Amino acid sequence: MKKAIAFLLIFTFISAAVMAADVASKTFPLNSEIYELMDDLYSLQGLARPSTSRPWSQSEAKLILLRIDETKLNSSEKRLYDRIQDIISENLRWNFSDFALGLKIDLALEGYMHSNDTDFVLDTDWLRGFESRRPLAKLSMDFSVGSLFYTYCDLQYGYGKVTRHDTFVRLNPDHSAGDIMSEDGYIGSYRMDSGAHIMVWSNQYSKKLANNLLPKSEWFDFIWPKRALVSAGGENWNIQFGRDRLEIGNSTLGNLLVDNHTDFEDYMSVTFFSSLFKYQWTNLFLNGITDNGETRTDDTRIFMIHTLEFRPIPKLSFIISEDVMFKIASDEDGTQVVDYSFFNPAFIWHNLNNRSMFNAIAYAEVNWAAFKGAEFYGQFALDQAVAPNENPDQGDAWGLVTGAKYTAAIGDGVARFYAEFAYTTPLLYRRDQVDFVKMTRYFHLTTDSQYQPDTSYDSFGSNALVFEYIGFPYGGDVETLEIGTVYNLPGILKAKLYGRLLQQGEFNLFVSHNKDNKNEGWPNYEGKTPSGTNWTRAIYLSSNIEMKMDSFFNWPGVTLEAELDWIGKWNFNSGTKEYSNGKTDTQFSIGANIRL
Repeated sequence: MKKAIAFLLIFTFISAAVMAADVASKTFPLNSEIYELMDDLYSLQGLARPSTSRPWSQSEAKLILLRIDETKLNSSEKRLYDRIQDIISENLRWNFSDFALGLKIDLALEGYMHSNDTDFVLDTDWLRGFESRRPLAKLSMDFSVGSLFYTYCDLQYGYGKVTRHDTFVRLNPDHSAGDIMSEDGYIGSYRMDSGAHIMVWSNQYSKKLANNLLPKSEWFDFIWPKRALVSAGGENWNIQFGRDRLEIGNSTLGNLLVDNHTDFEDYMSVTFFSSLFKYQWTNLFLNGITDNGETRTDDTRIFMIHTLEFRPIPKLSFIISEDVMFKIASDEDGTQVVDYSFFNPAFIWHNLNNRSMFNAIAYAEVNWAAFKGAEFYGQFALDQAVAPNENPDQGDAWGLVTGAKYTAAIGDGVARFYAEFAYTTPLLYRRDQVDFVKMTRYFHLTTDSQYQPDTSYDSFGSNALVFEYIGFPYGGDVETLEIGTVYNLPGILKAKLYGRLLQQGEFNLFVSHNKDNKNEGWPNYEGKTPSGTNWTRAIYLSSNIEMKMDSFFNWPGVTLEAELDWIGKWNFNSGTKEYSNGKTDTQFSIGANIRL
């Protein structure tokens, strides 16, 4: 115990005594408060929102802040400005000439409670799901060499997204998986191998009372690090390779091209930026293995994205982007062949006319600051439109998000009020052979024997599959409206409140895009949003408060957080106008995080 105390004292002394230099290539994770603070400051100044292709490097964040004239800020805006400067200038803990080293330890204690442990049994049934919950412990390490090079990696100990105590269903043609697979054994454009399985009931998320204290190591999350990257950059450029959460878009509901609701993305990005223009080439590397074992990769996918971002005038910014999913699969002899000419970032990828390998999607976004505090914004994604000389049986696939936001200084903080609406057609992101569905393998220890839908018994081990959309989290066939407010007292307190209405037709990620229920077939699912007659209608209400205790003591860093949510879901028959199968859940989470 004495050795531990001595180590902490030495650690604290060195941390306080040593200052580090600027690192242009350092990147800010998406959970950094710099993004909301910068958005608020821009809105209060009547400027269009800063770059929505995130995360930013330190040099890009500095350039974005340089657009603000500090001499024209009032007291509330100056507090935002100073807090942003503090975040940008916060460097690694130890500096040794041209080498700097950082080390942080986060210890979190969280508790969870909900009222309905029968119908809300998965992490996706919670508003505060797996991606929002903190692990019990996390160690973060980073270092830099000069200003050019930066690298980061974290290790964590927390509950897994799947564990051996959950319930799974086998996904292969020899077992009946209910409505999860198509008739020919697919989920989306992925054909299920014999070992494929998916979780249908979570032990941790179905509990009425739970916490983040692991009773045994068998509950452990084997998929880490969650964030690991190398970054090189200078005054107007940055190159990254690694794993992190990414986003491209200006929406709170969900972004159509790349959204941040997933656990992580494996990626490579090249970015060049100036005060008026930003160019970014991003490649997301996606898993294609559906078997649960240690098998050789015979199907991998790369989502290739190039975005052009313009700021022609201070009040207006917009993005245009043309992107493609590239499928690399083995030939019949087991050999993978890659034509590297396809990676040309200046190419028009839609002209790679090979639908067995490619699926293109176009994206556009606009941000307009009408006057100080007021902003209007929108984004549009076009996945498929029937062009001349194309098969008319293929349905259109597109999505739209539009919103308005008003930001005002209230007291010593800033309040933000917003409203957003989203509409997606059923076949957005979906097609035979190549689609925009992400499939991640999550490792777990072997389960006991479990009863299956076809009345057999089976045990499950190794990797379970989790399917998600890369973009808009609800996918296609959705209409949704969200109204909310956020109050932010920089560095001290943040409070959020929102309500969301959602209506979804019969189509979802596990429904075949083909009328004959065969995913090798043409995407000819019929119907307009909301499709069919049996719709899902849902109401989401959420409140969250987060307090930072830095104003009371500087070390250790302590954050307190509480969240209260309510969800109601019903089936609605559009023919009879009747509701049925109603289910509700009240969810409460509370926690504290200590950073050493």
